[in-house]
Amino acid sequence: MTAVSAPIELRNPTARLALIAAAGVLLYLLIDILLAFLRPDVNLIHNAESDYGVGAYSWLMDINFLLRCGLSLAAARAILSQTSSVGGLRLGTGFLMAWGVGIRNPRLLS
Repeated sequence: MTAVSAPIELRNPTARLALIAAAGVLLYLLIDILLAFLRPDVNLIHNAESDYGVGAYSWLMDINFLLRCGLSLAAARAILSQTSSVGGLRLGTGFLMAWGVGIRNPRLLS
């Protein structure tokens, strides 16, 4: 019996990060769509998305906050692993990482 190996793209850590990020974005969008049906009282044209973080389904928005953080950090890691150390790019990636950590829900820490 021969061992089945992963496609060459998935052996590359950056390709894995990209695949995880794409799946995470899809999950993020699905949760947002689900919240729109579960909470018709929140209108995203007039309310902030974080208004979903209050009420019976707030745990779904908590998941989205954590997903957003993880996806931002994964994107920053992928960018850093595939680019040269240009000062402006490193600074911008640092800002992306800071944003990723800063967007988590403060309610999760209390």
